[in-house]
Amino acid sequence: MIKLLENLINIPSLSGEEAEVGRFLLQRLREMGYAVQRQAVDGETFNILAMPGQSAKVLLCSHLDTVAPFLPFRRQGDVIYGRGACDAKGQIVAMVEAAERLRSAGVSNFGLLFVVGEEASSRGAKKAVELNVGSRYVVVGEPTDNKLAVGQKGVLMFHLTAKGTGGHSSLPQLGESAVHKLVALGAKWLDMDWGE
Repeated sequence: MIKLLENLINIPSLSGEEAEVGRFLLQRLREMGYAVQRQAVDGETFNILAMPGQSAKVLLCSHLDTVAPFLPFRRQGDVIYGRGACDAKGQIVAMVEAAERLRSAGVSNFGLLFVVGEEASSRGAKKAVELNVGSRYVVVGEPTDNKLAVGQKGVLMFHLTAKGTGGHSSLPQLGESAVHKLVALGAKWLDMDWGE
C-alpha cells in the first residue's frame, strides 16, 4: 500500500493534468485483474471504472486530481507527506486495498470509480453519470477526520418567477412589487434550517 501511495503522490496531477496518474492507475488495475474502462472527459483526461464482476451494487469513488503546488512523497516515521496523501490519493490506495480484501473474500458486486477535476469543476463526476453503472450506493473518499458523512454541501439551482403589478412611486399602495417579493423570499431562505 505504501509503495502504491508513493507512486501516486510522485506523479503530479493538478486539475486538468491527471492523464499521467490516470494511465499509471489504469495499468495497475488491469494488472491486478480488474475489468477496466477508460471514460474520456476532456483533452487527455479520463475517468477510470474498474470492476471485478459484471455489476456494482456499491461504487468506491475518489478523485485523481490535486491542488497546487506539487509536493513529492516524504515519510517521517509513521506520517506520510506529499500532495494527495490526504486528499485524495490516500483514499484511492485505501479503496484499492479494500477492493482486494473484498475480492479475496469472494465479493465481486462492487466497483472502483476514480474521477478527474474534483478540485476544480467536478467535470469528471458529471461525466461519470453517463457510465450508468446502476450502483445503489457510492462511497466517496474525502478527508472527514475518520467520521462517516452521509451527505455533503452542494448546489441547488432553480429559476424563480415573481409576478406583480405596476404602480407609480407616488402611489405604491396601488402596485405590487415583484422585486420586493423576491427579496422577502431570499431573506426567508437565509433563516431556514437547511440541515448539516
